[in-house]
Amino acid sequence: MQYEIHPKHLIRNLTIIGSFLWVMLGGMIADSMVMMGLATGVVLSVAILISLLRFSLQIEPNVLIYRISFRHHIFVEKEVKPEEIERIKFFRSGVNEKAAIIKRKHESDVRLVVLRSHHPYDLLQAFSEVHGLEVEVTKRYRQLESAV
Repeated sequence: MQYEIHPKHLIRNLTIIGSFLWVMLGGMIADSMVMMGLATGVVLSVAILISLLRFSLQIEPNVLIYRISFRHHIFVEKEVKPEEIERIKFFRSGVNEKAAIIKRKHESDVRLVVLRSHHPYDLLQAFSEVHGLEVEVTKRYRQLESAV
């Protein structure tokens, strides 16, 4: 089953970074209104392109597949096998949202924040139990689970 990751944090962060860059570039580069318009156009174009990235997680019985795609073309695909996983940390992100980090032994971590539903986190916990992986659950995450 494949689960989509909601890009709302990415869009919010791009808005903040874009505003900051607009002010910085506008003050440093713009000698005229044309340069200010050009700087604004570049920042907005980059923000729009980055906001088109889509993140997904596919949970299979013996592998986790993490994908980053851009307009239906897979840009990055990571297959994470149970042997590569050091531990899975479950934590709370925001008031009502679950999150997880898959800590890998020799490669970069896979951060799963704001999946569109809470069901994949339960499947990820079951995946870790089946394969005997170390699981770390924060106190705030347990509070969220007991409230849901």
